[in-house]
Amino acid sequence: MYDREKCWHILFLQAPKAPEGCVLDPKTFGQPCPTGTYKDLQGQQHTRLFWIYPTMEPRSTDVGRKAPAPKPEDLPLLKKILRTAPSDHDNSDSDDNDYPDMDNPSNLIMTQ
Repeated sequence: MYDREKCWHILFLQAPKAPEGCVLDPKTFGQPCPTGTYKDLQGQQHTRLFWIYPTMEPRSTDVGRKAPAPKPEDLPLLKKILRTAPSDHDNSDSDDNDYPDMDNPSNLIMTQ
């Protein structure tokens, strides 16, 4: 893999897979770099790389190409809002932190 911005070759023990939601071809448009600790040959740590490609240079047919905007229906839903209401039979305060305050949208619980 290669970081074209920093001009670095990156070696992985296993080839990184494109993350969920990456709907364009990573061989053409690259992909986000996995989080982790990156070290050079002298063992010095470096900040996380952001975008990686499988090759140092793009294919000649890909030079100047712009990634098209994906259709919304092609994108996976990554987050959802929990809207489960507590039981009417339990009026205790012990579970109040488990459910969003539907009167205050800023308290909605986001999950992946």
